[in-house]
Amino acid sequence: MIHAQAVTVASRALPNGSEYLFTAEDLPREDKPDMPANKLQVYVTVADGQAPVFTKVIR
Repeated sequence: MIHAQAVTVASRALPNGSEYLFTAEDLPREDKPDMPANKLQVYVTVADGQAPVFTKVIR
């Protein structure tokens, strides 16, 4: 399980909604404080009138 915190967010308009790119840092968990912090990218698409959909996660 990741313990991520967003660092930046970018968005762009699509013909029928928006796409978002979140860059996050996966922080060490309380039970594993020696874990190295890792960067990840999360892509989310939001079509007009629909719930957000995670389309890609790059670790």
